[in-house]
Formats: sequence, C-alpha cells, structure tokens
Amino acid sequence: MNKRNFIITTGAVLALAMLATCYAAFTAIRADQSPQVTEEYRQSTLTSQSGNPFWELGSGFADVFAIVGERLSGK
Repeated sequence: MNKRNFIITTGAVLALAMLATCYAAFTAIRADQSPQVTEEYRQSTLTSQSGNPFWELGSGFADVFAIVGERLSGK
C-alpha cells in the first residue's frame, strides 16, 4: 500500500469513528432520562478508600519506605 492509499484509508477510518462518536453523543444529549445516581452512592464512592488500587499502592510504598528507614537507621 503506498502512502497516498494509506492516508486516504486512515482518513476514512477516522471519519467513521468521528461519525459514530457524534451519533452516540447526539443521542445521549437528546435522551430524556438522566442517569440514576443517588447521593448516597456518590458519597460512598467518593469517600471510600477501600478497593482503590492507588490507595493500596500508596500504603504498600509507605510500608516499604518504613522498612528501609528502619534498616538504614539500624533499628
């Protein structure tokens, strides 16, 4: 496939992807129903730290740094 055909094919694929995205956005905007998210669910999701892999990763790094600090200080 030469450069010209590649550019035309890539442009056509991107145009179709944009068309599908615009259609999905337009139908979502015109939908009369709003998403059913309760205030209780939103607050529990925002404030809970359990199950969040980033919080677990941070606590893991904190444990590693505590161990390294103890070893370096000779405790």
